[in-house]
Amino acid sequence: AAEWEARDGRAPVLYLRSFSADAVTAEAAESFGGRTEEELTVDAFGGVGPVVAIGRPGEPLPEVGAARLYVGDAQWQEVVAGYMGRASLVVLRLGETMGFWWELERSGRTLDPTGLVILTPYDRAQYELFRAQAKAPFPRPLPDFQESRAKRLLGGRLGTLRGLIWFEADWTPHYVDLSCAAWPWRTAFFFLGHNRLYKKLLWSLRPVYAQRAAAWKARPRWGRALGVAAGLCVIAVFVPSVLRGPA
Repeated sequence: AAEWEARDGRAPVLYLRSFSADAVTAEAAESFGGRTEEELTVDAFGGVGPVVAIGRPGEPLPEVGAARLYVGDAQWQEVVAGYMGRASLVVLRLGETMGFWWELERSGRTLDPTGLVILTPYDRAQYELFRAQAKAPFPRPLPDFQESRAKRLLGGRLGTLRGLIWFEADWTPHYVDLSCAAWPWRTAFFFLGHNRLYKKLLWSLRPVYAQRAAAWKARPRWGRALGVAAGLCVIAVFVPSVLRGPA
């Protein structure tokens, strides 16, 4: 992680999550083009800075995605506090461990509000329980749960994530339902070839990028886009002839 930061030169993005989340976010999924949820999440935040995370103790190899930093049980809070103090952004995935609640409390007490993004995999009941328990760290109430059930059912997989919360400079919070994230047609070109999770995360993070004075950019993935276009051309040529049958 230190070498990656040194090569990049920008302040890091600190990704905090419970280690148990790795079991689902580090799985490669066919619907993600063989990539993992963590990889796509890191890509979406990578325009702000190099993404680093505390590695799970004892893991033989780091998961693909954020650069890992390994520390002992006695030092992790000191290391996390140090990274929080110099990070360009802190990304905190909701969890239930004592470590998560320490990270949440410290984030609310020490961070610039514009430097915190909360990722939530929770459904309505789980989120409302969390919101009731999380009143102390923040000067303003966290927003209500939001979700378009129809869009989630019709829109396909977005991994485990349901939404994100970002904050204005006075701690005014905003909940973004990722299933509803949509961009105008004139910008669709820039998302060619990208997975839906990445596109919806990146589009939803535009105000965060603006507040952190980071350049928000979406670039087409030409290889994948051209492959899809070629497949559509083949379908357009051959399907009509098949439907017409032999002359």
